[in-house]
Amino acid sequence: MNEQFEQFIHIFIKQYKVDIFNNISQCKSLLLDHAKGEYKKEIRLLLQALELGCFKAILSSNDLNLTRISLINQLQNEYYINENISSSIIDLLLSILRGYKYHDVETIESKQENTRKEKISKNVTTQSNIHDYENEAKAQRFYQTAINCFFKDISNNFTLAIGSILKAIKLCPSDKRFHYYLSYCFYKANDNNSLNKEINILKELVYDNHIKEIFAKDILSAKNGKIAGRLYNSFALGGEGQRRAAMSSIYREHRMNYMDQDKIFYAYMDFINWADKFEKNI
Repeated sequence: MNEQFEQFIHIFIKQYKVDIFNNISQCKSLLLDHAKGEYKKEIRLLLQALELGCFKAILSSNDLNLTRISLINQLQNEYYINENISSSIIDLLLSILRGYKYHDVETIESKQENTRKEKISKNVTTQSNIHDYENEAKAQRFYQTAINCFFKDISNNFTLAIGSILKAIKLCPSDKRFHYYLSYCFYKANDNNSLNKEINILKELVYDNHIKEIFAKDILSAKNGKIAGRLYNSFALGGEGQRRAAMSSIYREHRMNYMDQDKIFYAYMDFINWADKFEKNI
């Protein structure tokens, strides 16, 4: 996002206060008037975010990390805006409305990618390094198979989900995402002994709450994840009434019946509730 535009918005909000974002038509008129022909693209993108209900969603959020992920995904899906631009718009609103600054920590995936690039740049071609990269790629495929089970009634897909994650862990035993998802699967299977073992492993790997954010993003990238994010965001924005309105819209667009949409929504909500409790206990 253009730094000059960010400064412009901060000055604009000092004059009109954040409640101006709740009146989109007035906000648009004032923004265009003050911009005097500049920042047309940035203003359009900001207004699109407000039209999605980002203002209320951010103000009412109890978990800004998850809300951030959900809104970025929704902005991408509704307006086909790329991830970098979507992220910058949501981050700007988070900063203005809640004083929240997202710290882009180096994720497990980016560490693995940076490690791989470093190996290539140094022309390290030993068999052991090639083997490590192959293992990472195989592990990621097993993990994706497990992720794809998430919205397929996970209770009936434990064998596939858990089996796939265990194969991924065997190849990359220090990947926190794998152990985190396995913990959730053991929770759903009521296997407390195995769950406690995974909790201890995550503690040894130095668990941090960014793993929840990474995993939530992985879920929303899976089949039906976009619908889950849309339903979750609508519920956070306006409760059950808003969610029902979103369900009606999804039915018209995708012909997905309400029962199937409920299953997707409650599967994601179950994870959100578990994740909150999990972080308090770990």
